[in-house]
Parts: sequence; structure tokens; C-alpha cells
Amino acid sequence: MKTDPDMATPLFLKTLFLTGAALLVASMFAYWLLFKTENRASQIYRKGQILFGLIVLILHGLLTRGAGPLTMFAVVCLLAGTVAEMLGVRKGWIFGRYRYSESMGPRLFGSLPVAVPLMWFVICYLGGSMMELIVRGMNIPAAALPPVRVAVAAGIVTLFDAVIDPIAVAEKRWIWEKPGRYHGVPFSNFVGWFATAMVIFTLLNSLFYQYPVRQGVPGWFAFLPAFGHCLFLALCANVCMERDLRLAGIIGWAGAVAFSAAGILSLRR
Repeated sequence: MKTDPDMATPLFLKTLFLTGAALLVASMFAYWLLFKTENRASQIYRKGQILFGLIVLILHGLLTRGAGPLTMFAVVCLLAGTVAEMLGVRKGWIFGRYRYSESMGPRLFGSLPVAVPLMWFVICYLGGSMMELIVRGMNIPAAALPPVRVAVAAGIVTLFDAVIDPIAVAEKRWIWEKPGRYHGVPFSNFVGWFATAMVIFTLLNSLFYQYPVRQGVPGWFAFLPAFGHCLFLALCANVCMERDLRLAGIIGWAGAVAFSAAGILSLRR
């Protein structure tokens, strides 16, 4: 008996996504076990993780909303992230004055590492999924939904940066001209992250979130990236604790627990 290709392809892609997601989670734990100090091998491993994670999220986007909406999501994140970071690196605007170290790899326009815009996509996709899950469980009037989505998503993304930025500074992935009191990170960085995320999610609210998740996609599958966000946050928090970045670690663990609880409650409704 022949198999309908329209039925087989989604099943194949779902299997591929779930396998990739499982391997990505395993790679996170493997990194934590293998690399206690930063070295060339760990840098190569982490860049491979970013690329692999990007592929997994692309698969998820194709399955849950389709190529068109996913393309719009990617274009917004990559362009906005690139523009904001270029203004930051070259002018000291938005985030404050900083520069990227050579450990960040190949660069765009001579100053911006290629990995940085890709990370904006990954972080916004994960954080946006958590935002959708949290907002789903809230009784919000339709007129108030867009600004609530934007504010919640921007807050989630900024909190995530509050956990990963101290690690990157400790590893000298980027260097601040005037280090701040929060593990060497200035407060202006978080203001810049929140503002940039507000712009990104304002655009995404019209260009991406207006497209509902495809019919037949179960809730647990649609919101897997939200719980991936929690896991990533928890693992980064653990790294912070190991490196004596205690405040960042506490923020990360508190965020991971709170988001996980909110997500589970929302799915149960």
C-alpha cells in the first residue's frame, strides 16, 4: 500500500525534530560534563551547538506555523539583532560600549561575529514560545493582548541575557569598556536588550504571531521550545553557580522554576 506523501512528510519531520531536540538536550548536559574551563575545543563545541539548535528550531517552526511565518520571524530577528549590535559595537549606542573578542569566530562587516544575530533568533524563538505559553493561560482582553505579548516576551528575553551575559564576560567573549557592578555587566546593557526585544516582538506580533499554530499540532509539541528555554536557563544558571556568579545563578534558577511552573499550569488549563 502506498503512503500518502502529505501524511508521511509531517510524521518524518516530527520524528526528525524530536530526535534533534533530544540530541540538543543531551549536548547541553555533555557540555556541562566535558568542559569545566573555556578552551578551543569548548568554543568549537558551542558554535556547533548554536548551529544545531538553529536547525532544530527551524524544523519546529516549519511544523507548527509553516515556511512563510517562520521566514518573517527569522528576517525580523536577524535584521534587528544585526542593526542593534552593529550600533553597539561601532557607536556604543543601545547597550553601551563593548567589543567582541576573537574567540567569537567569523565576523560580519569586520566587527560583528556571525553567531550573534543567530543567537538573537534562537533566544527570541525560545523566549517567544514561553511568552505564548504564559499568555495563553491568562485571561487577557483582545485589545490588550499585543502590548502584553510584547512586554512579557521582552522581559523573558532580557532575563535570559541577565544569566548568559555574566558567563560570556567571565569567558572574555566580549569586553565592556566600562564594566558594571553586575558581574562586570553595565545596567545599560539590559536597558538595551529590553528595548531591542520590544522592537523585535512589536514587529513579530504583526508578522508572526497573527498566524496561529496549525490545526492538529498538539499543545505539548507546539510549546516544547518554551520548556527548552527553561532547561537552557537552568543549565546556564548552574554554570553561573560553578563560576561564583551567584546572583546571576539565583536569577537563572528562579526564572527556570517560575517559567516551568507557569508553563505547566497553562498547559493544564
